[in-house]
Amino acid sequence: MAAEKVNKPKPVKPKPETAPIVKTAPPKEKETAIVPTSTGENTGTIALTGEVKHKVRTVLGADHYKANVKKGDDYLRMKRYAEAKTAYVEALKSKPSDPYASRKLAEVEKMLIPK
Repeated sequence: MAAEKVNKPKPVKPKPETAPIVKTAPPKEKETAIVPTSTGENTGTIALTGEVKHKVRTVLGADHYKANVKKGDDYLRMKRYAEAKTAYVEALKSKPSDPYASRKLAEVEKMLIPK
């Protein structure tokens, strides 16, 4: 007789029980917020520490600086030197020691000198 192969079912490995994955929110960071004050003689800034709800992404005054520098660059490109000078002066009020705005202001002032 020919030997017949009998297909035996393969043993099924039991799946290990896995615990459900629970995602947790990261703990809130303690941050420092700088708040400007302008009450009477006590003018300046104070720092508040603790949990904050929203993060501040930009430094106060940075948007005004960028906007004024962009305005100044646009006016300079259009050869509107008086408006460009005003925009660069406003930018320097936000960042007094900025080399870019200072250099551009000097360039504009050269253009305004009558020849």
